[in-house]
Amino acid sequence: DLAFGIETGPQLPTAAHALGIGKPAWLFNGIVSANVGSVHVDLNAGGVRYTARVPGASAWRNAWAGAASWPLGADWGAAVELSGDARRGVDHGHQALIALNYNASPHLVFDAGVARGLDRGGHDASLFAGATFLLADFHHR
Repeated sequence: DLAFGIETGPQLPTAAHALGIGKPAWLFNGIVSANVGSVHVDLNAGGVRYTARVPGASAWRNAWAGAASWPLGADWGAAVELSGDARRGVDHGHQALIALNYNASPHLVFDAGVARGLDRGGHDASLFAGATFLLADFHHR
């Protein structure tokens, strides 16, 4: 019940620099996952390398997160998460998050929740919704 993973790839700009990242960035993230009874725990550490230059700021932003999730029945679940990031020359940020998820199938999960910034570098509050789908299962049986 212990797994390791790597998440990497581009973050593409979807808005002007004042609203988004302005230029592509590169994500690198290591993940450790474990099941402790009925609770699933994920620990993440990594960073983002920005291609858009910000005067006085590092091109790298380091980030971490710790999350726990558990079932609320056959198809529903809940999760909590604490996370933070730091970038030299820019305010750091920490946030807390709570979410609900619906497991439509073993390959598709929908989720929604709320996140709240814990310091001046974080957003006040945000709502989110999304979907996660499994492209391939590399687990050897």
